[in-house]
Amino acid sequence: MGAVVGGAGARHYARWGMAAINMDGEALAAQVKVDLARRVASLRERGVKPGLGTILVGDDGPSQKYVSMKHADCAELDMASVDLRLGADATQADVDEAVDELNNSAGVHAFIVQYPFPSGLDYGSTLLRVDPAKDADGLHPTNLGHLVMGQEAPLACTPAGILAMLHHYKVPVSGAHVVIVGRGAHHRPAARQPADAQAS
Repeated sequence: MGAVVGGAGARHYARWGMAAINMDGEALAAQVKVDLARRVASLRERGVKPGLGTILVGDDGPSQKYVSMKHADCAELDMASVDLRLGADATQADVDEAVDELNNSAGVHAFIVQYPFPSGLDYGSTLLRVDPAKDADGLHPTNLGHLVMGQEAPLACTPAGILAMLHHYKVPVSGAHVVIVGRGAHHRPAARQPADAQAS
């Protein structure tokens, strides 16, 4: 997936003396995978096989596709993966049990609790149950707190990907005005990052 700064954005760039930028996300992702493959191979040489877990509750189509892509990536990179899927009729106790399973799994180093949940389930309380050390999305309050304090913490893939794209294409962020559309839990890390990059 690519991003193009064009239209009104291009006019603003022209006013600032900058050309519109065609950002090729697929090309950058391929480069990232090459680096990840090298790092995974290094860990495997030391007897460690990195493992990613996912918990998907319900039958949301985009979520199913997203989670399936994560496991395909793991297979491509020779990583372990654990795919826990619960039906739309799952109870909160069922979800808690799945979280506990991944918290306690020695073969899972980090995991994702896929959002959204079916109605009647509490996503917030589920996040609180996740071991912060295994919180792949960085949404546990402990990790969000570290992020706000400017300390090292896991960063959700969307803001991490945005920052990687901007850095790769040398888009200046310092002093820029950044607009983030959305107010869900997954948008909070994104909202924090511009401030860390001296943008508002």
